[in-house]
This record gives sequence, C-alpha cells and structure tokens, in this order.
Amino acid sequence: MMMRARQLLVGIGVMAAVIGGAGLTGTTAEAAPPSPQPDLTVNVVAPGHANPGEPVVIELRVRNTGTAPALGVQVHSHVDGELNIDAVTGSDGFGCAVIGQSVLCGGADLGPGDVATIVIRTHARLGTGGSVARLRAEVDPAGHIEERHESNNSDWGATLIG
Repeated sequence: MMMRARQLLVGIGVMAAVIGGAGLTGTTAEAAPPSPQPDLTVNVVAPGHANPGEPVVIELRVRNTGTAPALGVQVHSHVDGELNIDAVTGSDGFGCAVIGQSVLCGGADLGPGDVATIVIRTHARLGTGGSVARLRAEVDPAGHIEERHESNNSDWGATLIG
C-alpha cells in the first residue's frame, strides 16, 4: 500500500509539472490584442435633383477606418443609363477607367485614417425626365484585402431627373 501511495504522489507531481509547464497553473491567460487590419468604406455623394441636360457630379469618398494600411485599393461603380459619364478623376493614387456605364479605379494605397476621393462627372440625358439615376459603388469588390469588417464596403446614391 505504501508503494502504491508513493507512485500516486509521484504521478500527481509529474502531472502538476506538465500542467504548470503548459501555462495552466491556475492563472488566467490574457487575450492577445487583435492584429492590425484595414477597414475600407465607400460613401456615394450625389445631388438629389438634376434637370435633363444638366451636369451631375458624383463623389465617391473612400476611407480606411482601420488600424493598418490598405495597399492596391480598388473601387468599382456602376452608373445608371440616365446619366452619361463625361470624365472621372481620382485622388491619392487612384487611376480610373470608364467601360460603358461602369467606372473602375485602382492603385491607391490608404493608410489608417486616410480618405481618397473619386469624382465622376456626368450629365443627365435628355428625355430622362421623371426618372431616377442610381449609382452603386463598392470598394475592394474582389475581396483581395483582408479587413476588420467586410460588410461595409458598398454604398449607393440616387439623383431624381426632371
């Protein structure tokens, strides 16, 4: 019986050493802080009203509200057919191209807190009175940039024509 008790105590000591070595000594482990990540958002700013033939200037404001840089940011937007796209300019490294009614911009690097602007100059088509022109924009449309929140990457705006 004495031998068995000694074996049991030695076994308990070995287990305590193993558990203690694994950091499970009865203290609570602190959670590691979250790793820095970008968080991209886009806001569409469009006028509420325009008459046929009048210019309509639309702004896309792209922000990185995260804690890490976002490199090679892309934005895709689509403009309804009630508007003709005349010109597109981007700030902070955005280069843009127009394909039909779509605007594709890319190449911007946004640090934490940075804001870049894309300006889409259009005009309301004649004969479109009484209609609503919509524009939808999405930042990081292909999901290449791992972000803190992926659900806030799109926005839309509308302009009443007429």
